[in-house]
Amino acid sequence: MDSKIMDKKKDIRILALAIISTLIIAMMTRLPKLLLLLIHADVSGNVLNLIKSIFKFILAGTTALVIRNLLNEKVKIGKRNLVKGIFLYGTIVVIATVLQFIVNFYDLEKGIMEAMPSLLLLIIQCISVGVYEEILCRGLLFTAFRNYFGEGKKKIFLAILLSGLVFGLLHLTNLINRPDQIMSVLLQVVYTTVGGIVFAFVYYRTDNLLPCIILHTLFNFSGTYWKCFV
Repeated sequence: MDSKIMDKKKDIRILALAIISTLIIAMMTRLPKLLLLLIHADVSGNVLNLIKSIFKFILAGTTALVIRNLLNEKVKIGKRNLVKGIFLYGTIVVIATVLQFIVNFYDLEKGIMEAMPSLLLLIIQCISVGVYEEILCRGLLFTAFRNYFGEGKKKIFLAILLSGLVFGLLHLTNLINRPDQIMSVLLQVVYTTVGGIVFAFVYYRTDNLLPCIILHTLFNFSGTYWKCFV
């Protein structure tokens, strides 16, 4: 058999495995809640959120191993192009973060000390989501698409677009917990698809996941910050 055909088939298998791995790991975020339901454990929402955050850090590490073994790549997190990645390539996310922080303002009912436990938990949650989703959807998914299509402007654009689309569609799993909020979840799919495209672009331009993780974390944090005070 022609070596080019064999290489192409190998590339297709690797891409398929990367997408399947992404879906499986994404669905595994439901495990903590399902396990607690199975053992009939009665835990508070804060405890459940903390457990889920710890589990997401574990999944992030698992994804890093998948990237290393499947794609023969390392998760690229460092100082390279950090400022440029946040404030130049990620300008649209910075603007959206600031606007979201302003728009979501509430009349404060708690002081900073009273709200501190909720704030600390929120920080842990947002960091865990930022780390987990960026390693999974940019580190694994975008890299797999990029390796499959190859370099070149059109090919990179396609890898960015498709990885962003899959990232957005993954949020359809939120219908499991919110089956009555179809329109809300569909809207989330749209803006997370756009966000996934932007984050993939930032990762491509910086070759560094850290700007994406910081931007992702801050955006999520700005959306729920004020709720800690009411």
